[in-house]
Amino acid sequence: MVRAQADRAVRELARGQWQVHSVFSHAINLANDCERRLLLLAPHQGRQVPGGILLAPSDFARLRASWSVGQTAKLTDSGLHTDEGCVVFDTWYDSTYQPSSPLVDRCNALIELGWRATWPTGFQRPFNALVTGALDQEIAALQTEPGRGVAALIGRGLGLTPAGDDFLLGYWLVNQTPGPWATAFQAALLEKISSPSYTTTVSRNYLQWALAGHFSGSLLALTNWLAGGDGQLTERVHSVIDYGNTSGRDTLAGMVAGLMQQTG
Repeated sequence: MVRAQADRAVRELARGQWQVHSVFSHAINLANDCERRLLLLAPHQGRQVPGGILLAPSDFARLRASWSVGQTAKLTDSGLHTDEGCVVFDTWYDSTYQPSSPLVDRCNALIELGWRATWPTGFQRPFNALVTGALDQEIAALQTEPGRGVAALIGRGLGLTPAGDDFLLGYWLVNQTPGPWATAFQAALLEKISSPSYTTTVSRNYLQWALAGHFSGSLLALTNWLAGGDGQLTERVHSVIDYGNTSGRDTLAGMVAGLMQQTG
């Protein structure tokens, strides 16, 4: 028996048989025919993610060595069961975004950081170029014609989570105020991720969780900081951008672009 910390959102997923979808050095993804979303097993040292099940690094290494694509596991209320043993949900974390009003001065501090940053991104442009002109047409379309803006970005770029998808996720995170725009954006994004034609399975998973109001722990920590929470801006930002090759940076670019539109 292996003990794990699980996202409370796992309780939303279908009980029954799941299959190993993909195995990576720091993650194992499981899929179910009834769900667009994935279960993700990862070592504790990784970040908290929607639909995540976090294990001690040694336990994760043993599972990774023995699990292969296509292997089945049964999800129950108490854990994940296989022929080789059980992963028991011992403790829980929460990936749910709790909307709160960001402070203007903190938004401005993050925007100013974005203007100065020259990190490489998945768009093959420096970070500051994305938020000061390189994506002006796409960002303008997102605001006035969400369907056209989403279509211009979804699946754009390489990787398990294309840069355009990461940008859309960050943009949505800071633009969730209920109203006609949010409804239109959700509908446009849901239409695209309901099809296998536009992006990757892993990216569809994260976007599906985002539309359901669930985000990674590092993104939630940054939004909490923007609303007046504890911590330092550089600490919160680096926790976001350190994820993946460029995924964190592309997500942060979407957040900064969204905040720039809000602050004028």
